[in-house]
Amino acid sequence: MGVAAYPYQTTLISILHGDWILEEDHCRASSALLVICNASSVYNITAIAINRYFCICHSARYEKMYSKRNTYIIIGIVWTLGISTWLPMQVLQMFKYDPVVYACTVVRSANPVYTLILELVHFVTPTIVVLFCYINIWILIIQVKYRVRQDAKEKLKPNELRQFFIMFLVFTVYIVCWGPSGVIGLILSINPKLVEQFSEWFAIITYFLTYFHSSMNAIIYGTFNKNFRDEYKNIILSFSAEIFHVFRIACRKK
Repeated sequence: MGVAAYPYQTTLISILHGDWILEEDHCRASSALLVICNASSVYNITAIAINRYFCICHSARYEKMYSKRNTYIIIGIVWTLGISTWLPMQVLQMFKYDPVVYACTVVRSANPVYTLILELVHFVTPTIVVLFCYINIWILIIQVKYRVRQDAKEKLKPNELRQFFIMFLVFTVYIVCWGPSGVIGLILSINPKLVEQFSEWFAIITYFLTYFHSSMNAIIYGTFNKNFRDEYKNIILSFSAEIFHVFRIACRKK
């Protein structure tokens, strides 16, 4: 929502005019919100994977670890990490308008050292952590199902297969969307001159894949999880009712 509310609007204006026509402050604000939201999105995925790991693999400690207070702290840490990702870029002046993607974004070739650190912290580490969590979850669930059903010789139920599929799909979408950008970042941190070897179309696709990822999780969970669909419906109905209430009050005043 943060990305869609402001940065994409500035990008759309640039596309329509063929250049950046807004003030420099808009460029800095747009790039800041873009980085903070998308970095926090990746850290959120990592935090959710860790949460699921403790919930399933260490259920005895889960309730104590994920109390309401601790959950708020974790959410705060996630967004603090997102801001911490942006601050060094601002200090190192790594933001500027990129005419290829019509947006103010990170110029990773401007500082290869920080680019390497960024990709290790922002892509490599979350990938390893998420992979570790989901692999251990899969192994545990398969072992439990095997022990319980060894004699009965039952097959996995459709809803159990769906849970496997959702976890795998979330991780796969993350890798597909962030993988190309992460690999390019690692390559450029080693040899910045290689940026000239990538075509503009590849740069555009890689750029928008990373930002498209923020919306994918909501779509995946909403499609395959009834609880999420019900909550989406409740939110939309509540929001619609609130708008109708405000509209009715406005009509009475007239």
